[in-house]
Amino acid sequence: MLDWRVARAMGRRVKSITRLLALAPLALVAACATPSNYPSLAIRPGERVQGTFQPDVAPSDSPSLAPVPDAPSAADQQAKIAALVTLAQNRHAQFESAVPAAVQLVAAAGETGSDSWATAQIALADLDAKRSLVAVPLADVDAMYVDDTLAAAHRHDADAARGTILDLLRQEDSVLAGLRARLPG
Repeated sequence: MLDWRVARAMGRRVKSITRLLALAPLALVAACATPSNYPSLAIRPGERVQGTFQPDVAPSDSPSLAPVPDAPSAADQQAKIAALVTLAQNRHAQFESAVPAAVQLVAAAGETGSDSWATAQIALADLDAKRSLVAVPLADVDAMYVDDTLAAAHRHDADAARGTILDLLRQEDSVLAGLRARLPG
């Protein structure tokens, strides 16, 4: 049970807190009413626009349009797509030639943090770099695919090239996933 003195002291505290809360808005209003020493935000004479501007050349009656570049011919497009697929296949061959060494290093990897584990990680990073080189021609083929789509042109060649390069990338992803699964840690 509370002593009457404690209850009386608590009542006084509640009253004083209530008075302070009632005075707080008055203090805020009073702060807004005090004169300020801040500069005015009105436009100063130096900020006013003066003078006139004259164009260098007289405007023509009709705007001139930039010439539209000629669209590449279908033969040029097919040759470029074929070159990109060949580039991707050559880079895929480089990836495949680096796989046996990486397999050996992953098989010989010791515990996490050891020198052999770090060497295996470097071999995997090298394979990742070779994989990204295969993805570069895919980006170019994708851009051609989008251009053909926007121009409402036939996109079968670009679509077939995309499929070929994506298959190469899936094979490489599978190899990398298998090696990472065998690596300790």
